[in-house]
Amino acid sequence: MLSARRHRARGFSLIELAIGLTVVAILLVATLVPLAKQLEQRRTSDTARQIVEVREALLAFAMANGRLPCPASATSNGAESFAVGGSAANGQCSDWVGFVPGVTLGLSGLDARGYVPDAWGDPSATVATDPNAFNRLRYAVSDPVGGINAINEPFTRTDGMRQATMPSIAAASNPPGNVLLAVCGTGAAGPTGCNAAVPLANRGAVAVVWSLGANGLRGDVVGQPDSPSPDELENLDGDETWISRAFSDAVGARFDDQVVWIAPPALFARMVTAGRLP
Repeated sequence: MLSARRHRARGFSLIELAIGLTVVAILLVATLVPLAKQLEQRRTSDTARQIVEVREALLAFAMANGRLPCPASATSNGAESFAVGGSAANGQCSDWVGFVPGVTLGLSGLDARGYVPDAWGDPSATVATDPNAFNRLRYAVSDPVGGINAINEPFTRTDGMRQATMPSIAAASNPPGNVLLAVCGTGAAGPTGCNAAVPLANRGAVAVVWSLGANGLRGDVVGQPDSPSPDELENLDGDETWISRAFSDAVGARFDDQVVWIAPPALFARMVTAGRLP
């Protein structure tokens, strides 16, 4: 009789334990989901702040040097990369679409190879094949075909903008000029312009800074669970067009890239203040 009561007591305790564990598991799931969302939002906010800081550093560099820096290449370890025979005097970059030149800009928080990781990147990344390399902030600067006002590479050449003149640059960034970089909203974008897409800076951006977002860890590998959407691939193809639109996690239409750009008026305002223009 006593043994039976002990078995009933032990069985009741196990049931209670099982119920308790279930309740704890439910509470943990309910807590972890918002925490994961909060972490995602914090990384997004931190990356947005980083991009703004890079934009300000680029403008400050232009004020001090009379030009914008060339992008860093995949092998320049965070320094701006000139072409063979290129220099600040002629503005010839090895890459017009590349990485933020964090070393040249004197930025802090660089990774082990001198690049600027976004909030999803790993500062300890040390090799080019490390997937975290895809979470380095990227940068592109305009190289107008044929130059502007007979001045080639006007934005990366010392005093190139002064030589090209503000009116000529302004004309090049508006119809019928349209020879600068393009930033488009929702819709179809081509390799050189917004086409049917909503234009935000249709061939009117001097420079673009962007992050590939959380799924940048997968680079341009299509078919993985978090692989880029067509709009995200547009920001990876190295042409003269970028997409900037609202966040979406819809299947096939995911977009978490963050894009900012520098238009001629913003650049002019800073350089006039510094005495670099007109």
